[in-house]
Amino acid sequence: MSSEEELVSLFKSVGLAENKTNDIIKNKKVSNTLSYILTEELKVQGPIEEKKLSLLHSLALESKNSDEPIKNRSVVSQKILDGELKTNLQVSEGFKYIVNHEEIDIKDFDKNCGVGVDLSAEDIKGELRPKDERDVVKKEKKKAKKQPTKNNETKPEVERSMFSEGFLGELHKPGENPQAYPELMKEHLEATKGEVWTRFPPEPNGYLHIGHSKAIMVNFGYAKFHNGKCYLRFDDTNPEAEEAKYFESIKDMIDWLGFKPWKITYSSDYFDTLYELAEELIKRGKAYVCHCTAEEVKLQRGLKEDGTLGGERFASPYRDRSIEENLTEFRKMRDGHYEVGKATLRMKQDIDSPSPQMWDLVAYRVLNTPHHRTGDKWKIYPTYDFTHCLVDSIENISHSLCTYRIQII
Repeated sequence: MSSEEELVSLFKSVGLAENKTNDIIKNKKVSNTLSYILTEELKVQGPIEEKKLSLLHSLALESKNSDEPIKNRSVVSQKILDGELKTNLQVSEGFKYIVNHEEIDIKDFDKNCGVGVDLSAEDIKGELRPKDERDVVKKEKKKAKKQPTKNNETKPEVERSMFSEGFLGELHKPGENPQAYPELMKEHLEATKGEVWTRFPPEPNGYLHIGHSKAIMVNFGYAKFHNGKCYLRFDDTNPEAEEAKYFESIKDMIDWLGFKPWKITYSSDYFDTLYELAEELIKRGKAYVCHCTAEEVKLQRGLKEDGTLGGERFASPYRDRSIEENLTEFRKMRDGHYEVGKATLRMKQDIDSPSPQMWDLVAYRVLNTPHHRTGDKWKIYPTYDFTHCLVDSIENISHSLCTYRIQII
């Protein structure tokens, strides 16, 4: 294990910026793994390109749960250095391959990782779109052209619109998205019959603004373009801020913009199911009841005194509670034993991840407030982060088209 001074010197010698170095060495396991990769697996003698360094850091993060050098990991690290693995997704797939294969077949490895598969310049020419690393494992897509028929006639071109071009035009067709469990995909397609199903999920805590028009157009418009269906789903998980006038205003605005929901649903329709899923998460050891204050949680997430991120992240002292204790505490939350702010259910995620969305987000919080649809039944309510994806799954959404929002930690 290297000292902090040795790590700083090594990372500086390969070209890591000071701020990046300082961030990496906060996690001793990851920084020592990255050091081993650089010195023992690659025997690096000088600076490395910034992108390759970032990918090697990703490989170290993938390896952080192992206390011993991982067999054949040098295959992945060398392919990063040689420029054959170019994205985090390829690195992740490469790591999975070496973990699951005792012997390495390089051709099979390359095939699984999408080595040599790139988007052409024509594919992305003129497009300003979010980066989606799944693109690297897709075959190059050509723009639709007129195809001659047997009678030398031509088929009409696909209608050009915002939904047929750019990143919306390249979204998967129903059933073509990755799914680890084929039986779930079968059930999903039986429900949707292969149609595009989307949803517009506003929070009814205020009037819609101009930014919502984008989300309405994308979700309702994409479904309409593909002859599919779009829900209007009210994300009514915060009874303290929701009022009837906002529900009606949102309906009126969607109608004014020329769209009609296939169904109108509410997150509260699924409160019982969401609660059962929260208990299941606890039983699997993936959630815990935390009694930290909001300020303590911010410190755990690396918020410094000046209000910026960059401090050392660390786990909640309640993170390692037993399953039995967590179930007992969660049911006490449900039954009204805690005041607002005294207990939350947090998801056990990955506090070492560079993404703030992985820093043990809150799944349930105490709110001793009656709900406009469920009355006094609940003393706890699920958060947006817990509810949103689960209800997408319950409602068989084929395309979860989310617009950007800021996560305040």
